[in-house]
Amino acid sequence: MSIGTGAGEILSVTVRYRTADGVERALNVDPRQEDALFLSMEAAEKFLLPYYRSTYGGTVADELKRRFASEQQMMGITIPRHKKICSILMLPREEEILPPKGS
Repeated sequence: MSIGTGAGEILSVTVRYRTADGVERALNVDPRQEDALFLSMEAAEKFLLPYYRSTYGGTVADELKRRFASEQQMMGITIPRHKKICSILMLPREEEILPPKGS
């Protein structure tokens, strides 16, 4: 269910970003599959990690934080996503990280 009271829905979300080495990329997010997108490490630590800590325990939350930090160090950015229904965290896979059109 999308935000709002009408029959409208969010069809897709594309986040354009720049990696630490200056490469511009786009991440396409399907709102039918993922229901949350965190645009900073701070937001993930404030909202996402406490949920995982209380639901799955400290070991799982600590491993996710380690994955965030590793991705942040490797690319200079991390964009965690939360998958609907199965409650697992999605980090961008290489095939999902598309160069922007016209590149």
